[in-house]
Amino acid sequence: MRALHVAALAGLTVLAVTCRPTAPAGLSDADRAAIKQGDDQWVQLTSAKNWAAAAQLYSTDGLILPPNGPTISGQSAIESWLRAYPPFSDFTLEQITVEGRGDLAYVHGRYSLMVTPPGASAATRDEGKYVVLWKKQADGQWRAALGIFNSDLPLPAPEPPKR
Repeated sequence: MRALHVAALAGLTVLAVTCRPTAPAGLSDADRAAIKQGDDQWVQLTSAKNWAAAAQLYSTDGLILPPNGPTISGQSAIESWLRAYPPFSDFTLEQITVEGRGDLAYVHGRYSLMVTPPGASAATRDEGKYVVLWKKQADGQWRAALGIFNSDLPLPAPEPPKR
């Protein structure tokens, strides 16, 4: 009887180990290159003020979570948000980390740009960090599903009260 229990336990152990789902493969060099190209295209298209094409880099239900504002949802809303963004130049992105498995990947990086805030008479440098979640679509293309960024610079000091 004991031998039967040992055999059953051994069989269950083999089943448990062999039936365990395998983790999706990491990103291929081609996936990493496609994601890098997506970041590069974002810089090129937004710098050229090609808002429609830039919005197409996001999935149809893509999201942008900008600082100090509501979530922007969908390509049409992303295009409108880009059109309303203050004038900028000298925009760069630097990928620091690119990781992923299967059809999901993320990029953590740094950005910098010159931007003219509303009401300002001159551009000022902004720099900060960003994270973009990329999702491989059914057609094999990588599209941004979610992007978030925020500045490393402190908020401006409030104006002193008027006397």
